[in-house]
Amino acid sequence: MKNTLSYHLPRLLHQLGRRVRFGNHQFKMPGYYPCRFTTSSDQHEGFLEAILRRVLETRRGTFIDVGVNAGQTLAKVLSIDKDRAYVGFEPQISCCFNADQFIKANGLVNAQVLPLALGDSNRLLSFFSEGETDECASLIDRKSLASNRTQTFVQCRMGDEILSEMGITQISAIKIDVEGAEIQVMEGLKETLTSQRPTIIFEVLPNFSGIEERIWHDPDTCTSNHASAEKIRVLLHQIGYQIFQIDEASASESKIDAFDLDNIKDFKGSNFIAHPIPM
Repeated sequence: MKNTLSYHLPRLLHQLGRRVRFGNHQFKMPGYYPCRFTTSSDQHEGFLEAILRRVLETRRGTFIDVGVNAGQTLAKVLSIDKDRAYVGFEPQISCCFNADQFIKANGLVNAQVLPLALGDSNRLLSFFSEGETDECASLIDRKSLASNRTQTFVQCRMGDEILSEMGITQISAIKIDVEGAEIQVMEGLKETLTSQRPTIIFEVLPNFSGIEERIWHDPDTCTSNHASAEKIRVLLHQIGYQIFQIDEASASESKIDAFDLDNIKDFKGSNFIAHPIPM
C-alpha cells in the first residue's frame, strides 16, 4: 500500500495542475485518464442487442466490429455470448486504448481491438473528428457537422487482407458503423463477404439530421449520400445479399429494394442488415 501511494500521490499533484519541466521548458501533464468505455450495453442503440442476439444465436464464428468507438457493440456482444471471438477496428487511439484496457482488465482472451481503419486501400488517410471519442468521426469530411473538427491521419487497411493475415476463417457477422464510409469498408471486404457470407449490420446515413427537428443537409452531402447508398445496394446485390431496414423502435426487419434517404415523415432509422441469400 505504501509503495502504491508513493507512486500515485506525486502524479496526483500533476493532475491538479503542477507542471513538469523538461530542459528549460515546462509542460502540462494529462494526469490520470478517465476510462470512457461504455458502462451499459443498452444506453446506445438499444435495438441492436435484439438484432445481435438473433444473429449470434444462429451463427458461429468471429464477430467483426468496424467502428468500435466507446465499446457499445462489444458490450452487447458480451451480454449475449461472453466467449464469442471478437475483433474490433477503431482508428481513434483513445477509443482503442479504452477498449483494450477493458479487455485486458477482464481477461477477455477471445477479444481484441486494432488501432486501424478499414477501407478499400492500404494507405494513410485523412480522418476527421471532434474530441477523443467522437461518435461521428469519419474518413469522410462531412461539412454539415461541427466546424471545429480536426483533421489527422490514420492507417487504413483492406479488410480482406488483414483478416486473412489474422487467420480468421469463420465470421458470424460484421458490423460497420463508420459515418458515411461504409461502402469503402465493404469494397475492401468483398472477397470475405463472397466467401464467408457473414451477416452484415451497417448504417446508411439519411439526408437530414436532428431528433425533434429534422434539418436537411446541403445538396452536395445529399448527392454523396445517394451515390454511396446506391453503390452499397449494387455491391450487395452482386454478391447475393438481401437488404432489410431495421426499425429502431421495434428491432424488426423489413426487406427493401432500395434505400430511401429522404423519408422524413416515416423515418425508421439509419441502420440496416444484409442477409446472404442461400446458394
